[in-house]
Amino acid sequence: MVQFCANHLEQYPTMTYYKIIGGVRYDRRLLEAADACTKGRGEFRISLEEIQSLYQQTADGLAMTPVETETLRYIGQHYPLTDKAKTWLAEQLPSTGDDIENVIQQVLRSEYELANMQIEINKAVVQQYLAGSSTRTWKAVLRGAVEAFLHTSQGQLSLTACVARRDGMYDLMSDPTDLVKSYLDRGTLFLIPPDATLESPLPYDLPHVLDATYFWTFVLQIPDFEMVEFFAFVHREQNFQYSRGNFSRKADLERTINAAVRQFARFDRLKWNIPAEEVERQMAIIPDQNFGNALFAALAIGIYNQESSSSFGDFIRQEIWPDPAIDIQEEMHIYADRGVLHLIPLDYRAQTEAGTAAFPVPEQYSFWTDGEWVFGLEMPKKTEVRLFLTTQRDGNDGETAWNDGFIDTPLSIAEQIQKIVAEEFRLEGLQVNFQETEYVAQRQQFGPEWRTLSSILRQALNTLLHDYLSPNGMFNAVAGGHEADVDPTYFDDPKEYRAAIQHLIENYLRTDAVLDLLPYTGENVFPQGETVAENWLARAVAETLADHWFWIVLPRWLEEPQRPYNYID
Repeated sequence: MVQFCANHLEQYPTMTYYKIIGGVRYDRRLLEAADACTKGRGEFRISLEEIQSLYQQTADGLAMTPVETETLRYIGQHYPLTDKAKTWLAEQLPSTGDDIENVIQQVLRSEYELANMQIEINKAVVQQYLAGSSTRTWKAVLRGAVEAFLHTSQGQLSLTACVARRDGMYDLMSDPTDLVKSYLDRGTLFLIPPDATLESPLPYDLPHVLDATYFWTFVLQIPDFEMVEFFAFVHREQNFQYSRGNFSRKADLERTINAAVRQFARFDRLKWNIPAEEVERQMAIIPDQNFGNALFAALAIGIYNQESSSSFGDFIRQEIWPDPAIDIQEEMHIYADRGVLHLIPLDYRAQTEAGTAAFPVPEQYSFWTDGEWVFGLEMPKKTEVRLFLTTQRDGNDGETAWNDGFIDTPLSIAEQIQKIVAEEFRLEGLQVNFQETEYVAQRQQFGPEWRTLSSILRQALNTLLHDYLSPNGMFNAVAGGHEADVDPTYFDDPKEYRAAIQHLIENYLRTDAVLDLLPYTGENVFPQGETVAENWLARAVAETLADHWFWIVLPRWLEEPQRPYNYID
């Protein structure tokens, strides 16, 4: 019988004509095919398979005309269908508007059990969408919006990403759906009118692009994230939806900055220098910019972007001992959190040349200020590295940002060494013999050109302090000598135990300790055969700990799989 109905439709593959019933125009071939489905063998009712066949044969069910849609609705109301067929057809056809509230209750309250969600959806707005071209029913659209918030969120400002940063248990959960839904249930859901503009008096902001031709667009406001609004975009024709978040443009600048830095990018100590008048000047360049999104992108994405040839991550990897238990991004966050963030002004070149710039821009750097927000990050207490953080002005959605680092210090090599030893590591008394002439000679002969002497010193010290993996390294030598008074079983967190040993190492390095950078002699000089040609090599001795040298091996190239290590001879 299913094939019979389909064959009946194919009798008129190119013919277009209508049948008028009660003054309404219907598709004749669909009506005659439905008639055919009720004749012959069987119970004379249109089955689920038959109505599905009719639906699919109608322009493949993807681009039905209004006449075809109304004809299928007429068939569902006036022809004998099985219960399954009637239910299925009702879910495929756009709503008439009469059941809008019932669908809201069924989908949000019954299916997704969002008992506390506040719903601000105007029936007239739903009907505006339904009046346009759409093959998805109101029920399917509403389901799509919820699924978008729960499962198809995009970007660092999506609901799932914001919940991840807010709730420490998120990464440990195999399925975060229930947690995300608990936040969803605290919110208020709106449906944006398809003809809304920036001048419309709405209780929410609009997304950067509102394309009602292709998407139904919903807004979700959640008290836990009052500075960010979440949007769900549900396609009119296809089974496709996604969601993302934007900072509210209605909040004042200081609240926006504070929320972007503290709540969403999670920098607890970072300071900033972002004059309101400069933000206002730059906001005038392109209408409808979102400064909150731009600032958040710079901090949450730009700092960690490692695509630049002189990225922040490269500088950090040159200085730390890369503990396999710690993500490099965690170290980058710690470094950056000690800094000061500046907004680079439009007249940055003139201010730099006049000596009045809060963040001077070297001559080799220039920016497309008409199309980019540019921030400068200085970390004066930790490193000579400074960063430029850049993100797009138009359409910035918190997804595109990058960084470029450079060295900027007025100190000589000797002054840098003194500052690192005394101020950063607080190792007063440690004698450091790192000769600039030897460093320059090795860098010119073996490379890399971008490695600084100060970064080598920092990594050598960090390797002595943190390398708990080398059995014969300084860490385990100190741990073994103090096993009676620093018992690892007393510590619940391994990090706390390692911190206690590191404190002991610092005490040894402060007392009669020497750290040397080894010169190049043309021969293997280390007990295990390491060469200066392949590594930066250093050695340390702390006579109150042992009268033997600790040999420190720092691979010259970041691409090397071997991490820095040290061992006693």
